[in-house]
Amino acid sequence: MSTQGTGDVVVIKDLVKTFNKGKVQAVKGISFSVPRGQRLVLMGLSGSGKSTTLRMLNALNTPTSGTVEVLGQEPAKLKGKDLRHFRRRVAFIFQHFNLVGRLSAIENVLSGALGAVRGPRYGLMAYPDEMRQEAMAHLERVGLAEKAFQRANTLSGGQQQRVGIARALMQKPDLVLADEPVASLDPESSMQVMTLLKELTEEENLTVVCSLHQVELAIGWADRMIGLRGGQIVLDQDARSLSPEEASVIYTSVDPELQ
Repeated sequence: MSTQGTGDVVVIKDLVKTFNKGKVQAVKGISFSVPRGQRLVLMGLSGSGKSTTLRMLNALNTPTSGTVEVLGQEPAKLKGKDLRHFRRRVAFIFQHFNLVGRLSAIENVLSGALGAVRGPRYGLMAYPDEMRQEAMAHLERVGLAEKAFQRANTLSGGQQQRVGIARALMQKPDLVLADEPVASLDPESSMQVMTLLKELTEEENLTVVCSLHQVELAIGWADRMIGLRGGQIVLDQDARSLSPEEASVIYTSVDPELQ
């Protein structure tokens, strides 16, 4: 199976993922593809399988059965240098930011380029001047140039997530994965972060797969929504054609094992 020529960045077929020696089935035979440039949101309650699915797109989890193909490769089959090269092309924005708190904002952004340089880097001046300028430009794009030399753990949650977005852009990715990127933020900060992410990924024509649980926020942000419940797809529709009431089917008739 290959995505070459199809325009699909992600192709998932009959995907199953189990944990605890098969006792917990997190994903139950789902199939879908994501064309280049699309903003796809995976919706669902905690335990619905959306984060597990997302993590299989860059080999943080491996499928139990079925296939996951991303950028023409199967992440689960990659190792060593090939896996590192693949992950440079797939940026991940985390729910809890995953910044190094004692480092400055710009050093955290520069860490997004570690896959493109040789050897470990300690301190701002260990990076080439061109990379430092690029990191500053990304911080400016997310509105945090004035915070460049401030420790990450002194920034607000919304500011930390914007640093996370700048770090992702520093990778020059083809695909951006975002796992509940605003779950730790207040509603105003959530809207600001998601609006920024939409604007920047549109500018770069990036493909984005994002997990969310806020229906109205997802409808206003996504091109397409896939709803997961109990590890299965219960909705797959153009987000612009959905009302919040129609999207709420994702949360009805919840599997009692997930309550």
